[in-house]
Formats: sequence, structure tokens, C-alpha cells
Amino acid sequence: MTKTLSTSYTGAQRLADIRPIPQRRKLRLADRGELDGSRVCQRLGEMMGVVKVAVENGCLLIEYDLRQTVLSQIEAFAAAEGMKFKEGLHGLRRRFWKYLEAGELENAAHPTNGACCNRPPLRLR
Repeated sequence: MTKTLSTSYTGAQRLADIRPIPQRRKLRLADRGELDGSRVCQRLGEMMGVVKVAVENGCLLIEYDLRQTVLSQIEAFAAAEGMKFKEGLHGLRRRFWKYLEAGELENAAHPTNGACCNRPPLRLR
């Protein structure tokens, strides 16, 4: 009997097949005025799936497991703590990252052993 485990976003899978999907993002802050970076980092670090958080040179550096949290949740949580991110080209980049994350989660939810657009077919001997 194979054990299955349900993760937050990818549904039930075999326990042996579940591996983290690490993500690393650099989010540019719009305003650093009265923001208490250490408090926000501590609160973000308490989120499920967040591995590392730091505020350096006007940017929020964050590492997280995509199977447990997504960028939109991180942005919403940071906004609730008073953090604002730059828009314009950086806003477009963040929206593109969210689009890519949705594709990665969709691919992880339906694992296959055959050929795919990013995976060559298995070799038969």
C-alpha cells in the first residue's frame, strides 16, 4: 500500500514523490519610511512554507516552498503589515512570477512519467 499525502496546493500524491518547490524572490519596496523591517520579517518568517526573509537595500528578499505558500499570499500578508511594493515594471514582473507559479503548481499536481514539453521521454533498453 502506498502512502499518500495532501499538500496545500498540489492535491494528494505519493509521499515518496513529494519534494519542495523552492522559490527565491527579490521584491522592491516602494516606501521604506516608517516601516519596521525586523518586525515584518519576523511575522513573514512565521508563515507556513517561508524559509528565509530579509530586508536589504530597499528590497524584501524571501525564500519559500511553493507547495506551501504562493507569492500572492506573501504579498497580501506583507501589505497587511504595512509593506508596499513598487509598481510599474516591477509590478509586471511580480504578476509574471505569479503566472509562472500557477503553471508550476498545475504541473506538480499532475505528475507523469512520460514525455512532456520540458521532460524528454524515458529511454527503453
